[in-house]
Amino acid sequence: MEKILQIKDLHYKVSNKEILKGINLEINEGDVFALLGVNGSGKSTLIDSILKDISPSRGEVIYNDKINPNFHNVGVVYDKLPLFMVFTVDETIKYFCAINRVPFKEIEKKYYRQFQLPNLRKSLVEKLSHGEKKRLCLLLSILTPKELLILDEPFANLDPPMIELMWKTLKKESQTILFSTHHWKEVQNIATKVAFIHQGKIIGQVDSPENLLSQFDQKKMVISNSSTNHTLIDELRQYPHYLVDEEIHLLQSPEKGGLDLVTKYQVNYSIQDVTIIDAYIYEGNKTR
Repeated sequence: MEKILQIKDLHYKVSNKEILKGINLEINEGDVFALLGVNGSGKSTLIDSILKDISPSRGEVIYNDKINPNFHNVGVVYDKLPLFMVFTVDETIKYFCAINRVPFKEIEKKYYRQFQLPNLRKSLVEKLSHGEKKRLCLLLSILTPKELLILDEPFANLDPPMIELMWKTLKKESQTILFSTHHWKEVQNIATKVAFIHQGKIIGQVDSPENLLSQFDQKKMVISNSSTNHTLIDELRQYPHYLVDEEIHLLQSPEKGGLDLVTKYQVNYSIQDVTIIDAYIYEGNKTR
């Protein structure tokens, strides 16, 4: 499959603080590629570096085999939305339609209802909620067909039905998508590949959600108030697990022997599904 975007040994440093520490990634045509990390892990800095909004300290970003590419065919939605606050919604869309040489009436007919814009068309951008501004920016990112969409937290403050609708629309209008999100659970249903970023580094394998979760059982045991039980923790080293908020998360189903071990020391536990969040925390803890 054709490589669209390659990030090679990317570093970014501010003063003496290294924000990105040797990022290597490949995005192929057709990927819906999720970049997952906690706040401050480097997601937005990486996206800014890819788009040349900031200059990396070292490394290369190659788009369509070019080191200094033209991003004309790339749609972008930033976490911080660069909109004209004194424009109305209609004025904003008409302005960008003129720049992209797209008939406004065509965009109005095709997208206004599904982006829930008819009641907002005369509203000033500065009066919109954050979620309404996001919908507007998502529309602007696909005024023309895009080879690649790069979306930084595109669904903040949107409700689940709207997120589902936005995904259907975006995937129709772009072959390839690179996105970061706080909606981690949706990644398991949407993404074809996932990369975990932690403290400026890619951790674990870059793979499909299914493959990332296949190293664990489908159920986990959450053992409450046991993080100080050092004997139990020592015995759990043979199983994949992590500690957080005074809880032990044992990524091993009860049927595989974990239950007998845990009940020797603890009766307060629950059984839950393993998610992509568990895989991220587990990989992050391995780097300590």
